[in-house]
Amino acid sequence: LLAVAEDHIDSAIVQGYVYAEQAERLKELETIYQIDHIRDLGLPFDEMLNAVLQELESLLTAEIGFIMLYDESGEYLEMRAATHQDLFNMSPHYQMLYDTANACLQQGQLVCINENNGRLRSHMCLPLILNDRVIGVLGVANRQGQDGFHHSDQRLLGAIGSQIDTAIFESLEQNRLRRVLGRSVDPRIMEKILTQPNIDVLEGQRRILTVLYADVRGSTSLAENTTPEKLVE
Repeated sequence: LLAVAEDHIDSAIVQGYVYAEQAERLKELETIYQIDHIRDLGLPFDEMLNAVLQELESLLTAEIGFIMLYDESGEYLEMRAATHQDLFNMSPHYQMLYDTANACLQQGQLVCINENNGRLRSHMCLPLILNDRVIGVLGVANRQGQDGFHHSDQRLLGAIGSQIDTAIFESLEQNRLRRVLGRSVDPRIMEKILTQPNIDVLEGQRRILTVLYADVRGSTSLAENTTPEKLVE
């Protein structure tokens, strides 16, 4: 009887592991689908970040979600979105998460910390890397009294990061182009270029237009005697 019971128990345990692994894989696929759907909504940059964080919280049973991105100089991390902004205004919490974010960037991999002491029960950060370019970190945290993060949570965070880093990079590039093209290109033309990247701008289109030519008096001599940086300013 013991031998028969042992055979059945072994089989049940193996099946249980297989079922649990399949359930994790299914949740990863559902996560990728949900994040991809948010990307396709065409939301403004900040709204897109907040929508991702709301989805992140529900998927990981996380109390706090946040995204830090490098500033324009590429030297400092800035908090760009957070689900509990009031919490990040508290210096101890922010500093702890900032230190973990820097640690994950230095190691180039996900960092997960579960502990029963301190103000935070658990937190983890994932570097956002696209084409060998580090653009920031994606992270979650739970305060005391909440659950810690398990291996399955780490895999889900990785799945979300693999989808969101491309969307963030594309949005940052579009913002950069808007700043550059906004000086000399009509806003309607600029939006058409950004929303339809496959258009060959140099190919041109035939249109009936009204054009106003104007010049600033003395601009040529001014440009000849002014540094480029000052002239653009």
